[in-house]
Amino acid sequence: MNPVKIYKQCWIGEASLAQAFWLIYVLFTVIFIIIADFLVDILVAGSFTPFYVHNQYSDLIITITFPFLFVNAMCVWISGKNSSWKWSLISKVTVILPLIFGTFHITRLF
Repeated sequence: MNPVKIYKQCWIGEASLAQAFWLIYVLFTVIFIIIADFLVDILVAGSFTPFYVHNQYSDLIITITFPFLFVNAMCVWISGKNSSWKWSLISKVTVILPLIFGTFHITRLF
């Protein structure tokens, strides 16, 4: 499984909606958030902080992962045409809500 090939298929709309949603949006985003959380905790904060604690480091993680989440949401949005209209609508609502909340969170930081 080549992640670059999967991203390319999703970006041009050749991947199935299930593949785009579960592999790209869910799995890759979770892996990226775990890596970003680990790097911020070790390199910036100097120690592990629980993820549920809201501090400036959790804001940094959200700010770092937001562009990645946006690209993954676009992959799901584009691949929505390869499914029925019901699943396409459900997937679009599912990926747009975190983007809206993330946008308000990031703009509140500045």
